[in-house]
Amino acid sequence: MKRIFILFFIVSLTACSVDTEISDLNSEYEELNATVNISEEDCSWISYDFEEYGQVSVINDEDLIYIKLVASSGYELTSAKMHAAEVSESGSRTGNFPTVGNGNLPPGKMEFNKDAVAGSNEIIFELDKLKYDSSEILIAVQATFTQGEHTFSAWAGDEEGKAGGWLYFQYDFQNCEQCKEEVYAGPDYDITFTTAYQMKDLDTGAKIDRFFANLVTENENNDITLLQGTFEPSIQDFKNQYLVEGKREFIITYTVGEGVCEDSAAIKIEVEESDEATIDIQVIEE
Repeated sequence: MKRIFILFFIVSLTACSVDTEISDLNSEYEELNATVNISEEDCSWISYDFEEYGQVSVINDEDLIYIKLVASSGYELTSAKMHAAEVSESGSRTGNFPTVGNGNLPPGKMEFNKDAVAGSNEIIFELDKLKYDSSEILIAVQATFTQGEHTFSAWAGDEEGKAGGWLYFQYDFQNCEQCKEEVYAGPDYDITFTTAYQMKDLDTGAKIDRFFANLVTENENNDITLLQGTFEPSIQDFKNQYLVEGKREFIITYTVGEGVCEDSAAIKIEVEESDEATIDIQVIEE
């Protein structure tokens, strides 16, 4: 997820239940997105409920399909069975499922079976997209939950099988971009320095270059030209407005990478009136 970062250069200081369950589930999905680096600009989780016990959500990247199960607050997810199949081109659309009799799907015949890791309250299945010739598949998931001494089993989906009361849903592959490399622009900063420090250490273009280079890289030479990221507006524009025009309020973004493989870092700067040259730099880690 991209972060938007703001650099404010200011001469004087300014003052500046069910919902909980849904929020918890959203946090789980955001965590998985961070793990697999999926861009949500053109993609979204497709979700279905296991009645009130939990939820299953599906998303994909260029190579894999991720099927994630989580329990609702008050319940514990213990195990799940899952089967995915292409839509049958003849007869029932569920003809490629291992059904028996008049169309019942016994959980024991489903391809994947997984137990939740103790304390995790979640299960993730990963499917290889290359396994399927079609970009549309049907997914059936049955999960088991506990609450105290009680055990509950439920299906998730919006379509019902021909017999046996089992449910399934259709998932259409999405054109999701994936970043396969680690991209990090650095931490955010909250910086306060005095006007005396400004006049002493930020009164030339070269000093400003070194200041920003030190913030966003471990480059030992403190050379702004060696940075792999970009500033918007550029450092040259910043220096012109700061040193020549006397402008004291800026919005600047430092970005590395591009597209889904992009990250930015935020720097907030405030200047206090003082004859004592001091600077306070707070590193804000995400």
